[in-house]
Parts: sequence; C-alpha cells; structure tokens
Amino acid sequence: MNYLKRGKKNADVMNINIGQLLSKKLKELKIFNKTLAVKTGRAPSSIFPLLRRPSMQTYLLWEISEAIGYNFFHEIAQALDEKTNFTLANGNEQAVQKLAEKDKEIEKLKLEVEILKDILKGGK
Repeated sequence: MNYLKRGKKNADVMNINIGQLLSKKLKELKIFNKTLAVKTGRAPSSIFPLLRRPSMQTYLLWEISEAIGYNFFHEIAQALDEKTNFTLANGNEQAVQKLAEKDKEIEKLKLEVEILKDILKGGK
C-alpha cells in the first residue's frame, strides 16, 4: 500500500482546488487581496499564500465566505455530488417514490384548478 507523505494531499480525493476557487471568485467579485485582508483582519501579505493552497481549514474558508458574502461550501458540496454521482435515488428509493407520488398529485390539482377557472369564467 502506498501512503501519502505527511502534508501531501491526495488529488484523487478532492478534485477542487480551494485556492484557485478563491482566486477566481475574488476576481469575479472584483475584491482585492488587501480588501480581503481588511475584512478578515489578516495581514495583506497573508492573503496571497491562501490563493496558492489546494486545500484550506474549514474555519478559514468559513471566515472568508462570510467576509466576501459567498458560500464556498455550496460549491464544494456540488463538486462532491458530481464526483460521487450522488442522487436522491442512491440514498433513499422510498423518498424518490414519495416525491413521484406528490408530483402526480400536484399535476392532478393543477388540472382541477384549471377546470374550476373555466367553470368560473363560464358562469360570469
């Protein structure tokens, strides 16, 4: 078995680079490194190394998310769903069946509403 060296990340585990994601979002939102430093109470020189990190501690990413008003965790969760092909059907078939039944019931109710609207229009 091959073990990872201390401090090394397994690229197969996480297919999203947090530093690149952060850098891209800062550019998109037109937020300068210095502005992020002020909003997070960090030294401006500490921001650039963050943009080069492939991963980041949760509390730090949380802090940055709050500072710039963007939910990085949502994007990470989406990447995880894509990687694992997670769907509701994989997790709980009974829930999928109940949702399908509710969808049918909704369609039936929509049809009834349309019929009632036609009746009301004709009665005026």
